[in-house]
Amino acid sequence: RTPITEALQRLTHDGLVLQEPHRQPRVVRLGREDVVEIYEMRAQLEAAAAERAATRMTPDVCEKLRSKLARLSGKRRPANWASLAIEFDLEFHDAVAEAAGNRRLRDDIARYRRLVRCFCKLTGNDANLAAAIAEHRAILAAIEACRPAAARKAMVDHITKRQAAVLAELYPELAEKRR
Repeated sequence: RTPITEALQRLTHDGLVLQEPHRQPRVVRLGREDVVEIYEMRAQLEAAAAERAATRMTPDVCEKLRSKLARLSGKRRPANWASLAIEFDLEFHDAVAEAAGNRRLRDDIARYRRLVRCFCKLTGNDANLAAAIAEHRAILAAIEACRPAAARKAMVDHITKRQAAVLAELYPELAEKRR
């Protein structure tokens, strides 16, 4: 029972499970506003991390990320390319958060990344993943050039575009109304 209780406490803390007194825990249903708020928080937190990482990320971490980006951007894509791209997304954002050099910022970013993990799979088609890879390349270029403001902007642009992709997937009727 202890591992299950701890898991439920963690999911409750992360906002994925609702635990009300004297009731069974239940999975949270995220509405459009919840999705918007989550991505707004990601943009704030991860932009700050990218800005800080631009003066702190080590050359070896940059090289490792650049190498993986190059492999994912190649003409020949392995059969499991989509899962590799999603895995890289997690690694990339973790590396930027770690390079920021602020444990609390890193932990909050990880918390919000857990909230959006399912969205990565939901929008994980080739076009969206290829766009995200190009966006990661722009973020990394700004970090490698030690340009904090450019890294911040590239990260905000990336998260804003990913938010738009998720909202279009979850609420296609709203995207149609805007056209």
